[in-house]
Amino acid sequence: MFWKRKQRDPIETCADALYLALKRSVTQGGRIRVEELISAAAAIVGEAAIAKVGEFDPRRHDFPPGARVFSIRINTLICDDKSLQEAPTDSIVGDLRDRLRSCGFAQSDFPNLDDVFKHFAANTGKKEDWGRVPLSIHDDHHPFMQPMRAAYELRAIVDS
Repeated sequence: MFWKRKQRDPIETCADALYLALKRSVTQGGRIRVEELISAAAAIVGEAAIAKVGEFDPRRHDFPPGARVFSIRINTLICDDKSLQEAPTDSIVGDLRDRLRSCGFAQSDFPNLDDVFKHFAANTGKKEDWGRVPLSIHDDHHPFMQPMRAAYELRAIVDS
């Protein structure tokens, strides 16, 4: 009926609630550094991907805190071991690529996935980087908050 409120898509409602919680957690002095927002969101997606493939529970496991675990099943979920252009639309990279392209991003705006994975693998396990992700950007643009901490602190909201 025209006088009834239109119901929102549950996924959109969930995404909005998660964004608002994420925004509150990374806002400092009324401002948000995009580095904090993107890295915290990526950590949440990473933990959800680990849980989805089911090789181990990211909340209850025997790995040392902050240990990096490589998994073919997680790589399949991320991009199916394909390039950015070839990643299936139902993969994390494919979905993100398609959404960003629909917002006006061009192919040249995206990194080469081979380079991203090689950099990650080559820079993993350094003691001084515990709790951080090896990034290929200048140190000035690294997030101040450890992304893993943001994901941990937002678990209750993610769960709800």
